[in-house]
Amino acid sequence: MNSILKVQHIQMGYNANKSVLKDISFSVRQGIIFGIVGPSGSGKSTLLNIINGQLASTNGQVLFQDQPVRLLDKAFHQQVTLFSAESGLYEDLTVLDNLKLYAGIYGQSVSKIRDLLRDVGLAHVENEKIKALSTGMLRRVSITRAMINNAELLLLDEPTSNLDPVSAQAVQQLISSINSLGTTVILCTHDMQEAATLCQEVIFLSNGLIIEQGSPEAIRYKHMSTQAVQVVTTLNEKFSYDLQKAADRTDLIGLIKNEKVKTIYSSIPTLGDVFLKLVANGRNKK
Repeated sequence: MNSILKVQHIQMGYNANKSVLKDISFSVRQGIIFGIVGPSGSGKSTLLNIINGQLASTNGQVLFQDQPVRLLDKAFHQQVTLFSAESGLYEDLTVLDNLKLYAGIYGQSVSKIRDLLRDVGLAHVENEKIKALSTGMLRRVSITRAMINNAELLLLDEPTSNLDPVSAQAVQQLISSINSLGTTVILCTHDMQEAATLCQEVIFLSNGLIIEQGSPEAIRYKHMSTQAVQVVTTLNEKFSYDLQKAADRTDLIGLIKNEKVKTIYSSIPTLGDVFLKLVANGRNKK
C-alpha cells in the first residue's frame, strides 16, 4: 500500500535551548488509522500543525502524496483537514444548517451532507440545534463537518479528551466509520487503549523523540517478557513463575511432571505498559 504522507527528519525548536521535536521521521500508509501517541507536552500537537502546514519546522520536510507540503496551494487543505476540540459551530443553528454553511465553501450539496450524516450514524440529529447537543455529540458533529470536503487525510487532535466513556466510545466508532469510507486518519492521543483499539500503526513520542513505532500488536509482542509465565492448575489456582529463578523453575517442573498444569502462558504487556517501560528506560540512561 502506498504512503499518503511522509515525515522526514522534522526538527522544531522555539529557541536555541528548547527542542520540541527532534529528527522525527515516519510514513503513513494510505487507508489506515495512524496513531501519534504520547503524554501532554510530548510534541504531538506541534507535529500535527507542521503536517497541516500551519507551522514551519526548523528542519526537515513533510510530503503529502510525494509533494512538499510547504509548496502546496489551498487545494492541499481541501484534501487534508485538521480537527481540534474547539467546535466553531453556531449554537442557535441546527446541525444541518451548520453543515450547509461549511459545505457551501466547498460547493457541496445538501444531499451530500445528508448522505454523510447517514453514513456516520448522525442522521437523527440533523434538525437538532447545536446548543441542545451533549459534549460527545457535539464532538461527533464537528468531526463529521471536517469530512464534508471529501478530505483524503483527517488529522484528529485528542478527539475524545474530557469525554465520558460512553461518549468517547461513540466518537471512536465514528472515527472507524470515517476510516471505513476510505479516509486516512492520523490520530493524536494520550489514551493508550484508544490507540490499541483504533490504530493499525503507531509511533510513541516522548520529549520530542520517537521511542517506538509499529503496529500495536507487534510492539506489545516485541516487549513481552519471555522470563515470566502464568500458570493455571487443574484446581484453577493461578501462579506466576520467574524462569530466571531456580526455585521457580523447580516448582514449575514439578507441576508439569505431576500433570497439574491446565494452562501455561506468557504475559503480554499492554501498550501503556510498554510506553511506561520505554520512558523509564530512557530516564535511566540519562
